Amino acid sequence: MKILIVTYTYPPAKSVNGFRPLYFARAMEQYGWKVEVLTRHFTGSESFDEYNRPNHTPYSYTLESGVMVHRVPHHNSWFGYYNWPGMRSLGLWKLIYFTQLLCGRTTQESYSKWIGYYLKHLLKSTPYDAILVESGPTNLVRAVARIASTLRIPYIIDFRDAYYHEMYLKDPSKIGFSKKIKLGLEKYYMRRPITFARYCISLSSTLLNILQVPPGKQKVIVNGYDEVAWSKLKNNPDADIFSIIIAGTLYDREILKIFLEGLQLFLSKGLKKVEVLFIAPGPPSVIERIREALPFDDVKILPTRISYEATLEHMATAQVLAYHGWKGYTGYPSAKIYEYIRSGKKIWILPADGDVIDALLLETQTGKSFTDPGIAAQQLHVWYDEWVIKGEVTNTPNWEIIQRHSRQVQSEKINQIVSAMTQGLK
Repeated sequence: MKILIVTYTYPPAKSVNGFRPLYFARAMEQYGWKVEVLTRHFTGSESFDEYNRPNHTPYSYTLESGVMVHRVPHHNSWFGYYNWPGMRSLGLWKLIYFTQLLCGRTTQESYSKWIGYYLKHLLKSTPYDAILVESGPTNLVRAVARIASTLRIPYIIDFRDAYYHEMYLKDPSKIGFSKKIKLGLEKYYMRRPITFARYCISLSSTLLNILQVPPGKQKVIVNGYDEVAWSKLKNNPDADIFSIIIAGTLYDREILKIFLEGLQLFLSKGLKKVEVLFIAPGPPSVIERIREALPFDDVKILPTRISYEATLEHMATAQVLAYHGWKGYTGYPSAKIYEYIRSGKKIWILPADGDVIDALLLETQTGKSFTDPGIAAQQLHVWYDEWVIKGEVTNTPNWEIIQRHSRQVQSEKINQIVSAMTQGLK
């Protein structure tokens, strides 16, 4: 049985959405299937602003832990207009951007012509038994659907995330007009691929329902954490600083304002031996908001992405892991929350989402979430006082529940899905 995974993002890219297809590939290879991956070249050093820049490294393929990985150049010509002199000042980019939306290119990475080009050649030259395509990029899903349907190759779509978090908003009236157009086009261009897909996977059933995936095709696989990577970390001695760490992307929305207000109230007391560390919090606009809201010497920012292993090492030194929740959104389980629950550290979330993240904290007994910044700041004071007295913040998580959320456990589900899809093909 030979499986092809088509994904825009894949290591050495440091973005978390590249880990999902990596673990799927490993799980299927260990199951005994031959697995190949089609992706684009990444250097592993791309910052947030560099992910869409051209990479002209020629096509190559390498065997990586039993998985054949095909890497192709990346050139996003349809979106290069944004950097042309005069385009932004004249407003012509808006017309071109709207044209691209009508063509189904709804995100920056949505037009990657070389993946489509090599996809066509691979599918026509290699007898694959099934395809798993990662969405993200609308054009990759459409290309797989078009070619695979013609060649009668069964395929699965993995909706690993919603590019527009507005899809999860409980109150649709809060979605702006331009964003409604994008959401409508996203749903429209997914209709045909969903119709011919054998199964559609996502982090939760919420997105699958929003995209109107028939119940019989719906499968849920959450992201999870890497148990192997966590188990390699050494036990840290008692820390001489009360460290609050925020790992990964934050979003420039109202929820960020509430989150930063809670930290500001805590830091304004001028407590000794306190440090707040943001690791790769996002684009310059987010970093600017952090610096404006938290003008304290105790606040440190690592602006660029670091390796997964290095991030875990930082998290292992913390007393508290902080995160803005998704208040007003429904059914959105972020990727980082699983790393947080595995850390064994106290988790502090502001604002509470009143939804899946709050439920996960309660189920795993790993922390607290808050609706009020003042009360949230008071809780940080309680944990700080405990650290001053004991040298640590006591945490007693439910490890039995936590272990169910490892990527290794979750990725085993892909084998069950592919097996069900390909029955009779062996």
